[in-house]
Amino acid sequence: MFNGTVWTATAHVVTAVIGSGVLALAWSVAQMGWIVGPAMLVGFAWVTYYTSTLLADCYRSPNGARNYTYMDAVRSYLGPKKVAICGIIQYAALWGTMVGYTITTATSMMAVERSNCFHRHGHSAKCGASGNLFMIVFGLTQIILSQLPSLENVTWLSIVAATMSFAYSFIGLCLCTAKWVTHGDIRGTLTGHLEIAAGGEQEHEEGHKPYWLVDAANVCIVVHLVGAYQVYAQPILTLNERYVASRWPDARFIRAEFAVRVPFASETQKPLFRLSLSNLVLRTALVALTTLVAMLIPFFNAVLGLIGAFAFWPLSVYFPVSMHVARAKIGRGSARWVALQGLSAVCLMVSVGAGVGSVADIVSNMRHAAPFKNVAY
Repeated sequence: MFNGTVWTATAHVVTAVIGSGVLALAWSVAQMGWIVGPAMLVGFAWVTYYTSTLLADCYRSPNGARNYTYMDAVRSYLGPKKVAICGIIQYAALWGTMVGYTITTATSMMAVERSNCFHRHGHSAKCGASGNLFMIVFGLTQIILSQLPSLENVTWLSIVAATMSFAYSFIGLCLCTAKWVTHGDIRGTLTGHLEIAAGGEQEHEEGHKPYWLVDAANVCIVVHLVGAYQVYAQPILTLNERYVASRWPDARFIRAEFAVRVPFASETQKPLFRLSLSNLVLRTALVALTTLVAMLIPFFNAVLGLIGAFAFWPLSVYFPVSMHVARAKIGRGSARWVALQGLSAVCLMVSVGAGVGSVADIVSNMRHAAPFKNVAY
């Protein structure tokens, strides 16, 4: 039984899709310029919207059955071979995002620590910060939250996270507007991601003022990522548990459960949920592995860029277009078929180009990165 509503789904979408992705848009637009940048933003927003409508039309299988997941829709219209490819790409992107969010959280907290240090000791002070402790704390928090059974149980978390995403976006907009009014250009930094600079990348002392507002934005980012992490983690956790349960259905370890009550609740109240011992171990192991990888590869955001580059075309364009062609029975060589394949080809070239750039970024980071050395100076 699914109890979600349009509003709960919207909260999950805002948390996962809109989320911290807005932090990179300012820098990306600045790289392309004020004309090409917004044009690309609008263009790919339209592409994503259009292919999303094609995907939504595949909610029903040809026999009328509902497809509750992306992979169910691919299986219904494209067959079992394409399902494996779709699943590998989809879950690799989900897990990679979890690692990236762990690193981004540490980066935000290091920014808060350094900002306060500069405020207390002056901007000439040496204010270094290490992200390992922040990653461990974030991982422990996610271990607790990951014990919630499904996305329906973290709706409240997505609502809070979505609110935080609007909060730090609004703060960033206010800071940029203030800079524009004061200096005639826009220079700002939220964890190093928000930087629209028309005249260079050097950092001014004013960038740390008002420090409390930048700190508030970074804290909002952290709160948002706490919720966004769960939106990406829950599908992987569910997949792992279903596989283990189907592989060893009669194992005592799989069937063992115990009730968890609400803290400070009376004995007469019902437990909050029933916790499976196998789920406790599997979920804890996944979060621990994710945190360890984030600490081992502090430049994983560059790897995440590579994953995102190659996940964009198949998940956002190729599969929706292919399923639409199969569902609508569009003939090969027809005008509509040519237009759809042309759209897919253009997006493929964009993904390949982004992938090449990500590889160059990875090579550059490998020259000076070291395991467990996520440090900012």
